[in-house]
Parts: sequence; C-alpha cells; structure tokens
Amino acid sequence: MTNQNPPVSKPMGLLAAAADLLLGAACPGCATPGLGICDGCQERLLAQQPRLLPRPDFPVVSHGPYRPPVSTLINAYKEREAWWLAKTLGAQLAAASAELITAGGLVILVPIPCDPQKIRARGIDPMWRVGRSAQRILSHQAKLPEVRCVRLLRQTRQVAEQSALSRDQRWHNQAGALAVRPYPVPAAAQVIIIDDISTTGATLSEAARALTAARIPLLGGAVIADARIRAAQALGSERGR
Repeated sequence: MTNQNPPVSKPMGLLAAAADLLLGAACPGCATPGLGICDGCQERLLAQQPRLLPRPDFPVVSHGPYRPPVSTLINAYKEREAWWLAKTLGAQLAAASAELITAGGLVILVPIPCDPQKIRARGIDPMWRVGRSAQRILSHQAKLPEVRCVRLLRQTRQVAEQSALSRDQRWHNQAGALAVRPYPVPAAAQVIIIDDISTTGATLSEAARALTAARIPLLGGAVIADARIRAAQALGSERGR
C-alpha cells in the first residue's frame, strides 16, 4: 500500500513574525526566524519519498535520509523537548509505514522502547508519542480499518548510548536487550517495528529477534530517517586516522 506525502502545517504569517520579535522563535529545521516549520523546510519534507533499505533479513522503509531538515527536527524533538513536532515526525513515519501495509487487516505499530530513566526525566516517551501520531494519520488519512500503537517491546537491561559506539559495539550493545510483553497478537496482524533513525540496523534487528522468538509475525520496519551514509562516513574517517 502506498501513501501520498502527508501534509505539513502551513506557516503562520503575522503570528510567526510577532513570535520572532517577542520570543525569538525560529524554525526547528533550519533556525530561520519565525514560528513553526518554515516554507523551505516544509518543501524539503514534502519532496522526500519513502524508500526500501537494503537488508537481508526483513524489509525496512525509511522516509528519507538523515540530513537537514529531518535530522535537525528529530534533534529538536528529542534533545530540546520540542514535543509539538510529534505530529510532523509522525506524518513521516506514517508515510514510511504505509509502504509496507497491504489493504485491510489489523496493523500494529511497535515502537522501539526508550530508556525508562530517560522517560522519567523527560516525562514522556518520545517514540511512543510519534507512533501514536502515525497511528492516527494511518487511521484517518489512509482509511485503514484498525491501527494500533502498542508498547509490545521492553528492555531487559540497560543499554549504552548508541551514538558514540562503533558498528560492532552497537550490535553487541543491543544483543539480547529486548523482550516481548504479554499481548494478544492475531496471526494475521501486520506488525511493523517503528523507530526514528536507522544507522547500523542493530536495534531493529534486536527487535525483530525478540518478536520472532515470541512467534509474532513481522511485516517489516519503518523509520523516519536513514543514517547509513553518515555512519559510513564516520567509519571511513576513523579508518583514515
């Protein structure tokens, strides 16, 4: 099932100008003064097309590469607590998920679980909120009969922050880190693992392992952004040192 690019909210004109003067507001994608996402970033978001990532085990669709404005929007959402961006990021995730979904039947979006300590510190589960936004978009815009966002996975142990780890370290860090919560998943359900970024694929593979071990059928994975190019550049830089 394919889906058209989701709409992005329009700029707010005079309200944006007033916010810039009074509050110093700026676009979270490029820092252009104004309220909300600017015209240029909106155009770049709408120009992105979901694509299938090369994986040998199960299909994963990314809405686009991990570069501005998507990379800066994700960073603003997670690191600067711009929680209002959940709707925009959810739209990107919904479009990627729609590429995997066949018409009809129950769809279950399974977010990669966040570190419980981070959830307590932030007061929200960022990936869960984006997943719920994607759920609503798929239900209303794609006219799917039933879409759920389910916290099906849980961490079995604390994992290290992935960003500073090498490829091999990431796979070791994630190995055996996830398990499945008790939940009745129908055999015909279309189960999709969802996450914000895919770099080495270690987290998605661990989630797939946990689901498979619990005999839950997996349709595939969907992510907002693909960071494999960035990871390859970093690896090349390390080899050149």
